Amino acid sequence: MIASGNFTAEVVQCIAVWGVIESPAPLVTPDPGDIGDIGDTGDTGTDVALLLSRLFYPDWEFDSGTCLRGAGNAPRYMQLDPESWLYSDLAGCCGRYFRGWNENACNNINGIGLWYVSHLLEICVTDCRVGNGEFCGGLAQDISDDLYTNPRTCCDVELPWKFIEHCEAFSLQNTCYRGTMKYHRGDNEGDPIKSNVCVRDCDPVTENDLSCGGLVEDTYIELWTTVEECCSTHHEWMNPEICAARSNVVPLNKWWPDKINSLCILDSQTPTTELSIAVYNSTVECCTEAINWLSVAECQARSGDTTILAATNMYYVDWGRERCIQDCEGDVPCVGLGEAQSWDETYQTASACCAMLSWIPRSECFGVGVTVSRNLLDSN
Repeated sequence: MIASGNFTAEVVQCIAVWGVIESPAPLVTPDPGDIGDIGDTGDTGTDVALLLSRLFYPDWEFDSGTCLRGAGNAPRYMQLDPESWLYSDLAGCCGRYFRGWNENACNNINGIGLWYVSHLLEICVTDCRVGNGEFCGGLAQDISDDLYTNPRTCCDVELPWKFIEHCEAFSLQNTCYRGTMKYHRGDNEGDPIKSNVCVRDCDPVTENDLSCGGLVEDTYIELWTTVEECCSTHHEWMNPEICAARSNVVPLNKWWPDKINSLCILDSQTPTTELSIAVYNSTVECCTEAINWLSVAECQARSGDTTILAATNMYYVDWGRERCIQDCEGDVPCVGLGEAQSWDETYQTASACCAMLSWIPRSECFGVGVTVSRNLLDSN
């Protein structure tokens, strides 16, 4: 038989190295001399056996992570040194031998249902044996401030880098969580469109919405209520109308200028890849502002816009013919709509226009090769 004194000292010293054993509290246990050997018989042996059956000892042999009741089954060195090893209650035994690393699991073999963080899953789970509940993550080890009454508090304290709504929903296994539906900078490298605009905090599959960029998980991602706020903050170089349309994945019924081919293109039919380009409400506006080396009529024709221009009835000088003509449809002096160039100065009246041709008789300045009566000039 191994000498009980030396064996006990070696075990105590080994465990103490790992910081498990602290100064023992006074125990209500029998005196070692009264216990004797396990093989004792008689009344004294019976009393000792009864007493041992009520005491707790740390289960090092089977590594169950708790204290077992029935010290009669404890290793002999524990029975011979009850002041060091045996406790009259489970909490006392767990507090001494499992404090700081497994005290909660030692005291509650089925868990207590509070929430704690699972750093592996990056969510919060409940303290119970896996399979015993919907949110069980296994038995929590330590009784300390890392046990919480609800998953939101657990997420907020233990996983501050995780977006709290996402963490709470996934901790609760909430399949109804839709995200905040707010906008954030798109960083999806697999999608060149979404990576250049803003996307929403939602799942594109469950929402069936192409503007969704996935559920936001991390707090460093800044969220915005409107697409305009997101675009102006993260894509200030981009045309805001184009940014909003691309972010919401909706057609933009505006025209952008193709200056190489001298025409305007409807973005909803052929989206521009130049996201900073100006867009216009009509071909007239686009042609006038951006394709100003062509007449509006020619630019519209090249753009495939068959919209009938509204007559301005303004007068301007045709310097080649040295005549004043009018922007209108019909007979001379009308020359058609949109024929004036961007550099042509226009006038409200024929007289104001003819004043620019001071060397041409007033009766001959108006129209294309025709003579106009003085009454018409005076009336205009």
